[in-house]
Amino acid sequence: MQLKSTLVCLALVCCFAASVFAQNETKAEKAKQRAIATQTKNLMKFFVPAELTDEQKTNAKEVIAKHIDDFMAARKTQEGLLTKEQKKARAEALKKLKEEGVKGPDLWSKSLESAGLSEDEAKAFNEAKQKTQNISNKMKQAIMGKLTDDQKAAMPKPKRGKKGKKGKKGAGGKKGATKESQQVSVKLPGMT
Repeated sequence: MQLKSTLVCLALVCCFAASVFAQNETKAEKAKQRAIATQTKNLMKFFVPAELTDEQKTNAKEVIAKHIDDFMAARKTQEGLLTKEQKKARAEALKKLKEEGVKGPDLWSKSLESAGLSEDEAKAFNEAKQKTQNISNKMKQAIMGKLTDDQKAAMPKPKRGKKGKKGKKGAGGKKGATKESQQVSVKLPGMT
């Protein structure tokens, strides 16, 4: 009799454990599906000018699904570097700085300063962010490789960062100076 009750209890525990395990697995799978949906939505905004075909959209979703585990891991690392208070302070700072018209790297660095991150913490956060962006760029490049030449031509040209903004020095030694715009100033003796 005791053996039967022990076996029944053991069976119930196994059923309960399997149920809990299945729930955790479905939660992880749901999170992954949400991440795929979100990333697909975000990347499809980028490719709107190309007017992707249904086949290309399906291919894009496959590319995203292929890279989503790496993306989620990088994103989790990035988000794990900030406390709730730091995230809130950074979000408020971002909103305020955007209203003030701050853009680009200044916006990013000032928002991290407002979150109260040390220099090392900010560096770690920037590295994690860069890893996330690299994975996202890898997805974009894979999708871009499936576009026709006409679709590629319809895509906006990439924005140039700080490195790309350097102007070439013209004939006058100044940015943008050309031979036509160069002024020559000569002082001759006896002239005032």
